Parts: sequence; structure tokens; C-alpha cells
Amino acid sequence: MNLSTIGTAVEYFKQALKLDSNYALAYWGLASVDFCLSYFGLKRTREAKPNVEKCVQKMFEIDENLSQAYLVLGMFNAFYEWKWAEVGSACQRALELDPNDVDILQNYSIYLVDWGHFDLARKLTQRAKLIDPLSDYTELCSVLPDFYAAKYDRVIERFSPYLELNPPFLWGLWFLWRTFSLVNRKQEAVDACKKAFLAAGANDLVHAMDSAGTDNAFDTAACIMADVYKSHYCSPYDIATLFIHAGKKEEALHWLETAVEEVDPKLVHFNADPDWRPIREDKRFVQLLRTTGYRT
Repeated sequence: MNLSTIGTAVEYFKQALKLDSNYALAYWGLASVDFCLSYFGLKRTREAKPNVEKCVQKMFEIDENLSQAYLVLGMFNAFYEWKWAEVGSACQRALELDPNDVDILQNYSIYLVDWGHFDLARKLTQRAKLIDPLSDYTELCSVLPDFYAAKYDRVIERFSPYLELNPPFLWGLWFLWRTFSLVNRKQEAVDACKKAFLAAGANDLVHAMDSAGTDNAFDTAACIMADVYKSHYCSPYDIATLFIHAGKKEEALHWLETAVEEVDPKLVHFNADPDWRPIREDKRFVQLLRTTGYRT
């Protein structure tokens, strides 16, 4: 993620508001920046949340029937509040107001796959692809139902082109390496994971993974990120993911607990992610599902 480009975008949104303080879509842009920074582990939730909450309030003050306002509200409730029923209601209202908004179709589909509603999610992403057929993000959303339904051959077939994409699509690579790992294609999983880290600019981490060898690559990456976390925030959910693919269940549970403490936005996938199969019956994992509202 290019932080200088993000900074430029923020300045443009702020300039737009100086010209027109009632330009609601500028608040949508500012909220989107904080969503992205917190989701990808570049900003803590407690730092991003107040800004997003302010943007939500301003958008509804300007236009209470703005579809993007409902989408921002849905994402706010999903990322930072774990109010899952409210997420669904907000996304449904956004879609009613603008059934052809690609952002709404994409994000609502992600919410649906996280709760196992694969068929409806596919319908939404099919519509999104008709509207914006060249979007890598829409393509990713259209494949997620297969990922969560454990149709891994389909996922690999459709995500493998990301290995050669230039510029790289980090999020697609993140799903691809996990898919390879889930089907025990470890070398390909490690290679795809290294490409994801290269896309993120983590060259030293990739070098350490190379030195560690295939069998120890995920554990090495997880330990490095855990060490970085002591002084510089990064996603604890990502650290847990690396540990579970390294076969380190206790470490994975520890970092999932940290993710819950930090309200890591990637917990939106917590209920559905197949990565957690080895610990899904652990009572500590079940308690974390309850804490995040996935179980009563």
C-alpha cells in the first residue's frame, strides 16, 4: 500500500470539504482511508475509529438517504463494533438506495460470505463484475465464496494469475498462499506468501523466510512480525494466521486474543476463515467467537 498516495488522497478530500463542507462523498473518502489503514494493520482501531465515526455522522447529517452513508455505517459496525445484525441492515439499505454501486455490492458480498450465504454473495459479485469487469477487487470478491466453501481448486485456478500480476495485488496473494497451504502445497504457499510480503515492501522478512527454508518459513515470518509488533503496530490477526499455518496452535490463539483486544478489523472474517479448523473446538477459540458476537 502506497502511503504517500494515501496521504495525497486525504489532502484532496480535505480540500474538497474546504470548497464545499456539505460534500458528503469526501467524508466517504476519508472514512475509506481509515478503513484501509486499520484493515491492513497500518493504524490501530482506536486511532481510526473516532475519525470514521465522525465521517458517518457527517454523511447522515448531509443526506440521510445517501447509499454510501449506509455502507460506511455497515463497515463501521463490522470492523469496529461487531454489531452483525446492524451490518446486514445497513448494507441492505445501501443496496436498496443504489443497487448498482460496485462498492456496496463488493462489501455486502463479503459480509454475506462471512456468514455462509454463498449463493447471494455470488449474485452480488456477478452484478459487480458486469458493472466493473476489470476490477481485481471485484474478482477477489467473486472468488471468496469458493474459498470459504472449501472449493480450493477453483480458488487456485482463479487466483494463480495474481502470481504474475504487475503491479501485484497483495490481498489476492494473501488469499492464494493460504489456499495453497490448506491443500498442503507448502512450497507454492511459501512462494505466494513471499510475493505478498514483497508487494507490501517487507523485503527483509522475505529474505529471512528464504534463509529459514520452506518448512520454517511461516514460523519465521510470524515471529518477525510478532517482534515488530512490540514497537510498531501490525495486524495481530495476520500474525495469528501465519502461526496457525506454521502449526503453532498456542501462538495462534495468543495472537487471536490480541486481535480481539485490539479490535483488529480482519476479525470480520473470523467466523468463516478455514485457517482456524485446527483450533475451532478449543474452548478459548469458542470464547473468542462469543466475544466477537459470532456465538451466543
